[in-house]
Amino acid sequence: AFTTMPTTGPAHLSLFTGLYPSQHGGTRNAVPLSPQHARRDAALQLRENGYATGAFVTSWLAGRGATGLEGFDVYDEPHSMLRPGDDAVDTALAWLDRNPGRPTLLWVHLYDAHAPYGDIGEKGRSFPVDDKLYGWIDEERFASGELSDQLAERYARGVRDADAALGRLLAGLRER
Repeated sequence: AFTTMPTTGPAHLSLFTGLYPSQHGGTRNAVPLSPQHARRDAALQLRENGYATGAFVTSWLAGRGATGLEGFDVYDEPHSMLRPGDDAVDTALAWLDRNPGRPTLLWVHLYDAHAPYGDIGEKGRSFPVDDKLYGWIDEERFASGELSDQLAERYARGVRDADAALGRLLAGLRER
């Protein structure tokens, strides 16, 4: 997979509009979709054509205010900075149960493996993100040692949590 930009917000806007960040105006996190491109929102176009549209996100950076995406019937986002992927999956599956038989656009965003590494509590205590730890990492600096081992374990835990949440989502979709 390739991204239009390695920054969360602009990349999401590109996914939903088919435009590059230089075109849709979101060139940094929390810069919402330019109003002049609101009609490019795939969720809006699908909703207008009879689809149920639901967004279930785990970071405020993917929230409605940060993205400006207005096409979702339901935009379920964390009440604080983050929430576990399991919460988004539970809410998304419950929403699907309330919308059976309709064509659906479902966006489930999982932040579990994203820096800062660790569970939601550890992540919350690590904001703002320390660029020395999570910026453009010098691999040699983290080749060995206690910090390297801690970060590797926290990252692996996040990947396992995201994988488990995604597995539950896929199983739930198959059941439905």
